[in-house]
Amino acid sequence: MLSWLAAPALVAASALAAPAACGDGATASLLAMDTASGAALFALGAASGPAQLLSFQPEEPSSPATLSLVEDTGRHFAGSIGPGPMFALRRCGAGCVSAEAWEGGFWQPLASPLGLADEANLYTTRDRGGAAWIVAHRPAAAVGWITAQAFNLVAGEWRGRGSLNVRAIPTQGLLPDPVSNEAVITGTGRFSRSQAPNTWSSGIPTLPAGKHGQLLPFGGTAAAYLAADGAIYFSADLGATWKGLRFKPWGVEPTEIWNYGLDYSADLPLGAWGDALPLAWFDRRPGRDARIFLTELSTTADWQLLSELAPEVETGAGKREELVHLLRTAGGTWALLTDCYLDEAGGPTVALRSGTPGALGPLRFLRVTAQTPKSAD
Repeated sequence: MLSWLAAPALVAASALAAPAACGDGATASLLAMDTASGAALFALGAASGPAQLLSFQPEEPSSPATLSLVEDTGRHFAGSIGPGPMFALRRCGAGCVSAEAWEGGFWQPLASPLGLADEANLYTTRDRGGAAWIVAHRPAAAVGWITAQAFNLVAGEWRGRGSLNVRAIPTQGLLPDPVSNEAVITGTGRFSRSQAPNTWSSGIPTLPAGKHGQLLPFGGTAAAYLAADGAIYFSADLGATWKGLRFKPWGVEPTEIWNYGLDYSADLPLGAWGDALPLAWFDRRPGRDARIFLTELSTTADWQLLSELAPEVETGAGKREELVHLLRTAGGTWALLTDCYLDEAGGPTVALRSGTPGALGPLRFLRVTAQTPKSAD
């Protein structure tokens, strides 16, 4: 089992090649994650300068947890979030993308280039059997629908797995099928290594266009639908029937009305889930201390409150940073991280809280180290 709990309170840093990569308005976004090991790559955006990555390596028996900074000369995008070694795409010319794997702290060629239109939205993952996938999204003729085209890596070459019109795309875009070891899911569509593309869900809740959201499979025949207005719907029969769920982690308050998106919000952690759907609630209701509630929805539509914590952490000298990155591994470990910031000594640092359900560990501070950049030619 992944162990972030024993991460050292402070990992020593070396001098960074680009100290301005942390602080100075820089923000990070998850580029890729191995949901089996917990390793992750964050793309670090700044107002100017070269593209850079933060590489998070969780604790192993022989080494502590680390965060390292490396210049991303290939400007990778659409990284994989799934079980197995991380990979991402880079442009290799007009209408061309090349996949590269993150191995030993460097980018290495993964497959032959693939011709895809520059305007397509691209997503990558690995199925539960470890095979790599790319799915391209383009607008379909019908309003609200997307044409998805899938490719699976076989012996170093991308093999086409067909196309399908889909809708209700989740935030992650492309997910390993929670039931099959050789299939992936994007919205209502399912692509397999051994079967023709198909629609796995019988339907989605009937809602006005402004409330359309994301469809999420989990736990066999269970599915959830997260509407744009915060409403949550549950199906026990792959979308044949739906029911709305009236749940808030702080309890039902019929005499008070709270505005979703302003007073509170809910979102999925990035990463993986299994026989339960994880959901984080951000409570910003007036007159109360702000809180994050970590919950799980079971295949029988029951909710479990796992943990409750403050959304900000004290980083010294009266400064505070917000826990803005929520990750979850296939083993059920959550990790909540701040963006990279400069501590009192000017050292680039990330604050971390992590642990298994109901047992989040204490706040840790990971100092960011430098790493020599390298990429495939």
